[in-house]
Amino acid sequence: MTSPTRLIVIGAGPKALALAAKAAVLRDLGCVVPDVEILEASETAANWTGGSGHTDGLALLGTPPEKDIGFPYRSATWTPELNPQVDRRMLAYSWQAYRSSQGGYATWVDGGRPAPTHSEWADYLRWVAAEIPAVVTKCKVTRIDVRGGQWEVGGSASDGKPVTVGGDALVVTGPGPPHRLPNQPDDPRVLDGRSFWSNVGLFDGLETRVAVIGTGETAAAVTVRLDSVMGPKGVIHVICPSGTLYSRGESYWENRWYSDPEDWIKLLAPIDRRSFISRTDRGVFSQSAMTALRTTRRVMQRAGHIKTTRADPSGIILHREYKGPPVPPEMYNYVVVATGFDPSWFLGIMTERARRALGTALHRHLGPVDRDLTPQVRLAIEEQIETDLGIAGFTPRLHLPMMAGFAQGPGFPNLSCLGTLADRVLSTHVACPRPGDDRAKPPRR
Repeated sequence: MTSPTRLIVIGAGPKALALAAKAAVLRDLGCVVPDVEILEASETAANWTGGSGHTDGLALLGTPPEKDIGFPYRSATWTPELNPQVDRRMLAYSWQAYRSSQGGYATWVDGGRPAPTHSEWADYLRWVAAEIPAVVTKCKVTRIDVRGGQWEVGGSASDGKPVTVGGDALVVTGPGPPHRLPNQPDDPRVLDGRSFWSNVGLFDGLETRVAVIGTGETAAAVTVRLDSVMGPKGVIHVICPSGTLYSRGESYWENRWYSDPEDWIKLLAPIDRRSFISRTDRGVFSQSAMTALRTTRRVMQRAGHIKTTRADPSGIILHREYKGPPVPPEMYNYVVVATGFDPSWFLGIMTERARRALGTALHRHLGPVDRDLTPQVRLAIEEQIETDLGIAGFTPRLHLPMMAGFAQGPGFPNLSCLGTLADRVLSTHVACPRPGDDRAKPPRR
């Protein structure tokens, strides 16, 4: 067997743990598997605990917990003999196995299989990390470089000491920083999808006017929480570019693409793929959020895009644009910019050498990829994501599941098919023995 390579994963969340667990199972079954090293700035499952923004930990998980790190348990990447064995062994890290280990599986089933809170989901992920056990290095990543055909990822440990990790492949996970509005003022009354959860206590019983900008799941979670804690005379305006709020499609025919993206490219044209993602994921509220808000009278819609934002001593003034008559500016006591997060955040910490290599792979002749070009570069990246969730023509391999929805399937950026995600990424780096082989051959790159 050849010596294993090293797979670096930025972020110790569900995607990283799905990769680490699948790698451990494949290694136990005799495959040549890379060492998976996870770099995490704070703690495992930090974005789910309620202590690092993104959530207060009390919101309910929008995805069924059975869609855990092994779901959909339908491996087809390895040999016919190994595939069912891989799926059976991954069940040891399932949500059901976790509940059983805590003595609460029957209670959960008899209670109607309720959705766990985000903090309970974090407990599950930490249990998985301990069971593998996962190799997690405390490191706030601040530099990504390509040197000698390998990745060199650098940052600092919690004590400030420098950390440098080299590897043959890199997986970038995590939501990235929150999107900002053009000319967004740095004002404590303007919050985002991360800082809101650290300041949610400000709104307890508050009789005030709040604008929530966005129509996706981040905006939905913020709106539901505001509606539950604000005083009876509080007002919440949700700013909708399309003019109204839409609910997410939840039929079998929609959900199946999240669980099984095998024919995503074959059966859906690019324009329909983009439309599908908009209809079921981006720019829609979940059914549970719509149910929570259906009887409220304090939440209202405002159509349009935010053109300018201005901080005034008496409030935050928003100027909207929408088709039709001019829209007069409105003043709010607080504004929450809940338009989502930037999965292309890693471009900002790539060295000039790495950015130049990326520009060459994207055939854009842009030289160093400047942060100002992020929207165009992001689109080019999305269109060049291959089956293993890596960028076509770019070596060493850079796997970007958070940006793979358009090219490979809508479930890869979220929790909908973590088992398939792990299969796809590892397929480039794992060699498994076949019947009659006395050794595994290294994968072709």
